[in-house]
Amino acid sequence: MDFRQELEALLAAQVPLIHLVTYEEDRVMRELAELPGGQRLGIASWDLADGFVTHRQGQPAFPVKDCTTDTLLQHLAEKLPPNHIVVLKDFHHSWAQKRAYIARKLRNMVARLRPQNQYLVFLTPPLAVRSS
Repeated sequence: MDFRQELEALLAAQVPLIHLVTYEEDRVMRELAELPGGQRLGIASWDLADGFVTHRQGQPAFPVKDCTTDTLLQHLAEKLPPNHIVVLKDFHHSWAQKRAYIARKLRNMVARLRPQNQYLVFLTPPLAVRSS
């Protein structure tokens, strides 16, 4: 199964949280935009430096606002409209700092994301493992 087929299968199975380990952020964004059936989904991305970027507007539009890692998940939980994908870039830094809160918040969000056709895609670069 190639990368596009894997993404397509995850979305078809309504897997609301997807974690991809890759440096190829542009490729992921391109593949998401080109997925068969994906044209009905709005696509946005978020990173700590630039905040939200809309890649494809959905219906209804996603209300973007300035968010920090502390306010991001709450904003998504409250304001993410149906039929949207939000790609969170380098969010692993937040996981390292607030693991318990983020894990619980994501678990709480899953039940609401799936029926609304909402997806959070976490992009993390391959992390080097230090040897001692």
